[in-house]
Amino acid sequence: MTERVFVTIRGLQTGSEDKPIEAKFQGRYGLINGKHCISYEERPADSGLVTKNIIKASGDQVIIIKKNGVESRLVFDQNRITSIDYHTPYGSISLSIRTKSISIKDSQDLIEINLEYSLLYDNSQLSDNSVNIKITPAK
Repeated sequence: MTERVFVTIRGLQTGSEDKPIEAKFQGRYGLINGKHCISYEERPADSGLVTKNIIKASGDQVIIIKKNGVESRLVFDQNRITSIDYHTPYGSISLSIRTKSISIKDSQDLIEINLEYSLLYDNSQLSDNSVNIKITPAK
């Protein structure tokens, strides 16, 4: 895989009548200590802030870190329920993530990460979600 990549993220809330959300970014990729590391920036149209994102994926764990504007560290781990304080410009929300499955497919021209998880608030399930992340070389 090349260092310069395209990152395509598609998210869906299961059971929701909303359509999937999809976004594509230019980013950087590296394999560091056996972990797939992807970084990219988001520039929301309604905000002047730039959010820096890092995805670290290996085995049965995926970590997504967001910095600037929206601060969060989401840990998807099949072996345990993880907790996060999701920081937004409007305040913080304490949530938990129950990861149902993680799949990482790795080939020369594609890395694909699939996450299936539930979001919990105060031990009550808020939603079931899926995220598909595709990393392809920027040519």
